[in-house]
Amino acid sequence: MESMGKYDEAQKAFQKALQLSPGNEEVMDKLHTVNTKVRERNEKTKSQQCKTPEEAKQLGNSFFKDGKYDQAAEFYTRAIELQTEPVKEKAVYYTNRAACHQQTHMYSLMVDDCNAAIEIDPANVKAYLRRGIAYEGMEKWKLALEDYTKAQSISPGVAGASQGILRCQRVLRN
Repeated sequence: MESMGKYDEAQKAFQKALQLSPGNEEVMDKLHTVNTKVRERNEKTKSQQCKTPEEAKQLGNSFFKDGKYDQAAEFYTRAIELQTEPVKEKAVYYTNRAACHQQTHMYSLMVDDCNAAIEIDPANVKAYLRRGIAYEGMEKWKLALEDYTKAQSISPGVAGASQGILRCQRVLRN
């Protein structure tokens, strides 16, 4: 049952098995796994129920604060889908999703999201900073340096840019 994706049925079966054999470690472990899958599926479904981009963004922010980066990314994706016009707010959704990808070390996805944000808002400092971080993670030091320098030129003294510049320069010198 469990492997076929019928998690609701599996959940009921494991609950019944636990009633018949209380304290059975194997059944408790499997029930825990199925409960987690059901919760994840329900959270994914919730993102599709959001009616406004702002609602999806707020829920994404909540998941991000809780360290649930995959779920947060789902809600930011929904915000992007709901935001029909490429306004600056849509760039925020892309940079937020890039932050989720940063936490899961998915650097190429970070670059894609930052590129989309920059296309919408060429002065988006966070997009340049996050893309710089992604390029560092990919060991593309020259590109990272360019992004940190661009971020600093848009917003002098922005946190993270000068440290990123120094890190990249140090690596490029060696």
